[in-house]
Amino acid sequence: MTQKNMVFFQESASYLAQLEGKLSQIETELATLPVGTLHITKDRKWTKWRVTHEGKEQTLPKSMADHASLLARKRYLEALHDDLTHEIRSLKNYFRGHRSQFKSDEYLSPDNRFYPLLQQDFELPSNIRQWLDAPYIQNLFHPENKRFRSLSGNMVRSKSEMMIDEMLFRNHIPYHYEEQLVLPHIDPIYPDFKIYSTLHQRFFYWEHFGMMDNTKYLNHDFLRKMDLYSSNQILPGIDLIMTFETKDSPLDYARIEFEIKRFLIS
Repeated sequence: MTQKNMVFFQESASYLAQLEGKLSQIETELATLPVGTLHITKDRKWTKWRVTHEGKEQTLPKSMADHASLLARKRYLEALHDDLTHEIRSLKNYFRGHRSQFKSDEYLSPDNRFYPLLQQDFELPSNIRQWLDAPYIQNLFHPENKRFRSLSGNMVRSKSEMMIDEMLFRNHIPYHYEEQLVLPHIDPIYPDFKIYSTLHQRFFYWEHFGMMDNTKYLNHDFLRKMDLYSSNQILPGIDLIMTFETKDSPLDYARIEFEIKRFLIS
């Protein structure tokens, strides 16, 4: 399974969840709309609104334009419901034929007999291997919020962090989640990810900012972190990888893959 296909599968799963949520919203709204089906006919001069229900038909007067608008919206939502139902059925058929486990992942296990012969593909400098395998001080603030288990086994605080963690893991990139960073004159901080690039032979940090449409978060948390990193020569776009999201613009796998290629592996 190529990385591109993996990203397509993961984004399809997210898209399916969005479609099912939208379908549920439509069904809820349809239940509140008037009974009957609106039909519109036109002759040379007049437009007529006819409503059929249980074999009966009535003509709506122009004074009931608001009622006709509701029935028109009902026709639209019913058509959209059919479209979404078809799309959901097609995606579920795709998932039924999709492997839940990938044969290539077996070769990443030290227990696999081919693993020793593949070490040159994943080989790290000895000091980086020691750093990767050594225990480290993690962020203990509200550990109960680490509710999302990534493919790597890490427990993280959000679905977006889980996606980043998963993509780093699948790309065989050495990293620690929320490793303590000690800077002068302040309490220790815990960047979301500390990452080693074998291509550039140096460390990067990755921060995901997940509430950029929240004014308090933007003016306090985000700006404070930017000032903190910059004043300690951890420069955004050079040493610090940043991703962002809002309620209307969530993080996706394509953006994560773009940042990984941009900073870490090409």
